[in-house]
Amino acid sequence: MDIRKVREEYPDLVIWGGIDKLALFHDERTIRREIMERVPPLLESGGYMPALDHVVPPEVSLENYETFLEIVRSLR
Repeated sequence: MDIRKVREEYPDLVIWGGIDKLALFHDERTIRREIMERVPPLLESGGYMPALDHVVPPEVSLENYETFLEIVRSLR
């Protein structure tokens, strides 16, 4: 589900999540691209909490999860 389209259709809906967990299986560039395509516009409009679309899979490395957190935190 594209959370950007959901925001367009329901501008007052509070959204939590929407970041593809599969991006965390890849490198920093892929993780950053996934976050930057979705998160900044939603943060600007308000009512959005960045999070993965599901739980973090056990195969995701701690390093990649920390990268995810660092990128998201830098957008505040």
